[in-house]
Parts: sequence; structure tokens; C-alpha cells
Amino acid sequence: MRYANNKPTRDYMLNPESWIKSWRKLMQNESPPAPQQEKTCILLILDTTHGQIGGTEKNTISLAQELKKKGYYPVLIEVGFEILKQCDDSDGLSIFNIHEKAFDVVGFFVWRKVIANFGPSAIIRSKTWAGCINWRLDLAAALSSAIYLSWEHHPANAKNLENNFTLKAFLKNYLRTLLHINTSKRTLAVSYAVRNALSDCYPIKINEIDIIYPGVDFEKFSYNKSASLALRKKWNIPESAFIIGSLGRLTPHKGNDFILKVVAGILKKNPSLNIWCVIAGKGSDLLRLQGISESLGIKDRTLFPGWQEDPSITWSAIDIFLMPSSDEGLGMTLIEAAACKCIPLSSPVGGMKEVLYDSLSQYSLPEHSIDAWVDMCIQLVMEGYEKNSARHNSIYTVIRQRFDAKNQWQKIAAWIDKNI
Repeated sequence: MRYANNKPTRDYMLNPESWIKSWRKLMQNESPPAPQQEKTCILLILDTTHGQIGGTEKNTISLAQELKKKGYYPVLIEVGFEILKQCDDSDGLSIFNIHEKAFDVVGFFVWRKVIANFGPSAIIRSKTWAGCINWRLDLAAALSSAIYLSWEHHPANAKNLENNFTLKAFLKNYLRTLLHINTSKRTLAVSYAVRNALSDCYPIKINEIDIIYPGVDFEKFSYNKSASLALRKKWNIPESAFIIGSLGRLTPHKGNDFILKVVAGILKKNPSLNIWCVIAGKGSDLLRLQGISESLGIKDRTLFPGWQEDPSITWSAIDIFLMPSSDEGLGMTLIEAAACKCIPLSSPVGGMKEVLYDSLSQYSLPEHSIDAWVDMCIQLVMEGYEKNSARHNSIYTVIRQRFDAKNQWQKIAAWIDKNI
């Protein structure tokens, strides 16, 4: 087996033939030597088969950096596309890729080999409960000496119900869930909404699930006026225009079609308003969204600029950030956008209602009421920049107190210390 600096090389991790050879050696009881490490290794495992960087991916990288500061040796294992190294925050981290089309097709002996090679003290799986599809990893973890921890970002409000009308499917899901419950020592949820959904969907007690909000780096995510103006110029949008929009994966559950309907509703009520709609990001929903913008008659006021290298600059250029998602564990982009001087509006769904609550609940709008969103946007546009700046200052103060990365990642690292 090949190593670089006492770690498995990327060629090894990506080469199926090497996995087959390792499997044969395992069958012959010829286990390869584990890398020599002075620091305690922690494996952070996540699914990247969707091919894009979202809240879970950014959170996992941030946690790895915090663990590294504390003297651990964090290793990120991404199953699917190689995307984690695209993040600026991933510098200096050990990242390995298992290229598969789905997480649940990674074989048991592959996981056994990964665990044997790195010899971790702890294994942390992001989005581990939803569907309990990672039973092979669960089994490999159960047979190791590592502590297995679950870190759940997803609301998990839908079990893996595929073909559950058959006895075989029911027993399969039951046994997988039972395996996971008995393998995972402790679960950490990113919000109360995630914790409650887990307790509702799976046989796990609420008091067995801890809650710590992830953190946002408010130094990195901050308003940049000069970059904002430069980006508006690139988009050919006037400096005086009011931009309503979003940034993220273009998938149906993000509700970008709803945003287009809101913008169309604004222009229908008040055609004289100087507003634009910007929906940034990439994904399978792009062509459908472009068709909707044309059918609504707002094609000339709508821009789809694609993937954005620096989200903070994009958010700096947007005035109102709309997040009408139907499914969010917390809504990290809502916090990041607010850090960059956007006025955030969201549905009261999942963890988003925990971000915009109490004094900020006026920005949490009815999920399916286009009129409510239209009226709020018109109010914000008519109030102008000065009053919106005052609004933002109050939003920013509350959000920074609750989601500052300097505090939150230390809390999560301390939770890991406690459990291993």
C-alpha cells in the first residue's frame, strides 16, 4: 500500500483495484500497517454525491479546522464528487475521496479498510440518521474500537420508505435502524427542529440528542461595498436598483420558483419599482426556473449568474435575501446573508424559525402566502436604504450573538472531547 507523509495517497483512495487488493489481503489476514500518527485521529465522513458545497459541507470543514487547532488529526472522507478542496477554508486539511454514485453502495470492507488504515479514536458521520442508509459504515464502526458519533444537519422528516409496503423492506429498514441506534454513542443536532424530527421519525429519545448551533465566521462573511458595486456592474444592474434574490443549490425544495412569483407579484402591484431578481447558484432546476421567469414576464428583470466563488460578495450585492425553502435543518445561508447586510426573509420551516425568531420573527413569513412576501418586499423597497440599514443593524446584533463561529465551534469541539 502506498503512503505519502504516513497517510494513504489519493491514488490509492481513488483506485478500485487497490481496494480489491486490500480486500483480498484482509481475507488473508494480512492487514496493512496503520499510519504512524502522534495526534489523535478523528474521521469526519460525509456524502458529496450531490456535487455541490452547502451548509453541511462548510460546517464539516469548519469543525475539522477547529479540531486541528485543538491538536487532533482530522481526516475528511467524502463519498461522491471531489468538492471539499474547492472551499478556501479547507487549506491544510487531509481530505480523501471515495468516488461512488451513492453513499450506500460503498462496501463494508472498504469502510473496514479506511478505519483500519487511519486508526481513528472517533468516527463522526454528517447527516447520519436520514434513511439510515449507511448500515455498512455502521457495521464497520461497530466492529472497530472507535467511538461513533452522529452529527445530524437534516430535518430527517422523511424516513427511507421506498417499497416499505413489503415485509422484506420493513424488516430491512427496521434492522438498519436498530444497528444504527446501537452503534452510535451520541447524536448532535444542529437545531431543535432537527432533534424533534429525529425523535418523531426514529426510536430515539429526545434526551439522547444534544443541540449546538453551527457557527458563522463574521469576519469572513461581511459587507463589502466596493466588491458589491463591481459585481453589480458585471451583472449590468444599476447601483440604484433594489436586488431581491437568493444564492445556493438550484433544487426544487429551495423554493426559487416561489421567489420568481414574488418578484412578478411585486412588479404587478407596483410596476414603477426599480427592482431586479438575482438567483445565483447551479443545479438541476436551472432550466425550469428560466422557463418560469419567461412565463411570468420578468425575464428582463431576472438574472441567473451561476456559481459564485465568493458568496459574501454576492450577498453584499443583494438587498433582500429570500429563503422560502420547504426543508432546512437550520439555514446557514440565511445567517451568512444577514452577516453581509442582506435583509433575510424566510419560511417558518425547520431550523429557519430558530434563526428568525422573537424580535426577528417579523421576517419569518407564511410558507405559501405569496401576497405576504410581496407586501413585505414592497415595504422594504419603499422604506429605502437608510431605514433598511437600521433594520439590518438590529438583525445583525441578534444573529452574531447566537451564531458567532468563535463560540459555536469551540462548543462542538468540547462536545466531541466529552464523548471520546
